[in-house]
Amino acid sequence: MRSQKVTDILRLLLTDERIPDNLITVVYTDLGTGSEAKKPLTDFHYDPVLGLNISTLGLRDYQITCIKLLDKVVWDKISGVDLISTSSPPPIYALLESTSQGASLGTVDKLPVASSKAPEHLRRLCAIQASKPGFRKHRFFICQRVYNEVMIEKAVNIQTKICEKVPLLKESCYPPGWLHVTLATVCPTGPEELHLAIRLLQRMIDKYYYESHPHMIFRYPLQFADFVIVFHASISDSINEVICSAFRGDGIEIDDHEFNPHLTVIKPPSNVARKLSGRLNVAQYHNRYNAGSTYQAIDRLDVCMCGQERDEEGFWLRAASLPLAPDEKF
Repeated sequence: MRSQKVTDILRLLLTDERIPDNLITVVYTDLGTGSEAKKPLTDFHYDPVLGLNISTLGLRDYQITCIKLLDKVVWDKISGVDLISTSSPPPIYALLESTSQGASLGTVDKLPVASSKAPEHLRRLCAIQASKPGFRKHRFFICQRVYNEVMIEKAVNIQTKICEKVPLLKESCYPPGWLHVTLATVCPTGPEELHLAIRLLQRMIDKYYYESHPHMIFRYPLQFADFVIVFHASISDSINEVICSAFRGDGIEIDDHEFNPHLTVIKPPSNVARKLSGRLNVAQYHNRYNAGSTYQAIDRLDVCMCGQERDEEGFWLRAASLPLAPDEKF
């Protein structure tokens, strides 16, 4: 379900007497600098005749990206999180109740960056990335590895069929041990913020997912671009969106191009992609209507460093590996 327009969300907040304006912050993109900026909800006003005063504040509705209750995200444009208009009573009431009982959302959910020193292995991984020519920012992806044998067989089958047609792609196929579903990519400012992201992820697992048995469903393959072939994955409980929203709430940058969880099966390097042209008709190699969907539990989240470096198993270097269940596969 698509989230409500931000103007409708603001109107609901401003007309609901149970929601105190002084606890709400509106986050938007400053068009002059391109950076994130904030305004308290008390700056906004709604008149039944004149409407919202967004334009008088120098804003357009498309600039608004996020709305927070203290430090808790209650509406997010990118992830679709909406605790204001999705049900009656809205979930934001429960957050307000916990606040009134003395539980500050800022201290319950927000973890300070400097609360603990980043471990040495996180510093080492960030140093590896920072030493590369053309380095701009750190990038780490959060994933679940694939161990479902039926899904692995499907991946190998489509790789084989495509490579029979396009032999240049043979060296670009992910072997079974590399298969994983990317849920999100984070861009921490350094090892301390990477450590913060991992602690936030562990907090979410402990609080929500350890006993909820989340899962993912693999559906059909598609081509991104430049002969990158992936399987679309549906994630239960919208874990990927919740993760992204939690990170944004603590000021950790999210690489938004990963908004669709996916399983990569073929990814040619740039020197191979330059030799190829056109697009593949992926449906020719996989019948999406007869093949059915494949299910796998989400039982361990790995935080891995983007790049070419691999560990002794051939997998990406890991900053952390966090189990969601006691019988994890890896």
